[in-house]
Amino acid sequence: MNTKRAGPNIADLINVNEQGSVEQSLGHLITSIRSYLDMDVAFISEFTSTHRIFRYVDAKSDNPIIKVGDSNLLEDSCCKKVVDCTLPQIIHNAAEHPEASKLEAVRELPLGAHISVPITLESGEVYGTFCCFSHRADQSLNERDLNMMRVFADLAAKQIHRDRSKYRQDKETSRSVQNVLNSDVLSIVYQPIYNIISGKIVGFECLSRFNTSPIRSPDVWFKVAAQVGLGVELELKAVQQALKALTILPDHLYVSVNISPETVVSGSIDAVFDNIPLGQVVLEVTEHANVDQYGEFSKAISHLRENGLWLAVDDA
Repeated sequence: MNTKRAGPNIADLINVNEQGSVEQSLGHLITSIRSYLDMDVAFISEFTSTHRIFRYVDAKSDNPIIKVGDSNLLEDSCCKKVVDCTLPQIIHNAAEHPEASKLEAVRELPLGAHISVPITLESGEVYGTFCCFSHRADQSLNERDLNMMRVFADLAAKQIHRDRSKYRQDKETSRSVQNVLNSDVLSIVYQPIYNIISGKIVGFECLSRFNTSPIRSPDVWFKVAAQVGLGVELELKAVQQALKALTILPDHLYVSVNISPETVVSGSIDAVFDNIPLGQVVLEVTEHANVDQYGEFSKAISHLRENGLWLAVDDA
């Protein structure tokens, strides 16, 4: 009979797995199972062609014998032998098991109780294993514990798959944004701004257009660029393109360029406005972005405003 306390709340773990970062989700999973099984160490390992790499580790000790990033030869590990079905997924006492006791790692730890299940991704690829072990033997480990480990391994597999998919998507997005930054596919159209009393044009709002694939609206291009850390660069390129119109516009007309608070406080805008007639420029802070650092924002543009730059805030 298993005398361990009640198992962790699976619904809560699923919620964390779906909403948290990969580090938070998988860290929470292994901490929960290690505590539930009362083991010394829990970890998620990734298999390479030759090695087992410890990606997530939780331990009772403040100075665990296994740390994140450690690795060892795959063929010498219990994990690989569990996946190959040459070792059982539950070992109550590795020191007394005829096959496990032959492994150098078992003798060095020393290893007592061991429970391990494969982490299999949606593609069918074995990512690695979800494993818990103790230095002492534990005869209470049973099928219920193993089923719990399998549930956790499935949750971990979903999180790892989601993280890999996001990585691939972000990489592709970065590539497409870099293509825009390194080419001339970003152009500007100028929407006239009228004085409704005089009926005359007083300036132009500068609107970005992207003549490239994938086909995205301008707001989406800037949004995805920000998501992969290239938002400032893309905004500055658009502003530089827009300011070229000042070379042909008469002095009494201005251009209005959109910019986010993040780009303003980045410290990169000074170079863009160097040798620009600031009295002909309206800096329009985009309405979809919140200003979280008013002090830094004000400091970043104060000298530009002193030299004639106009500031506009839309839909505040």
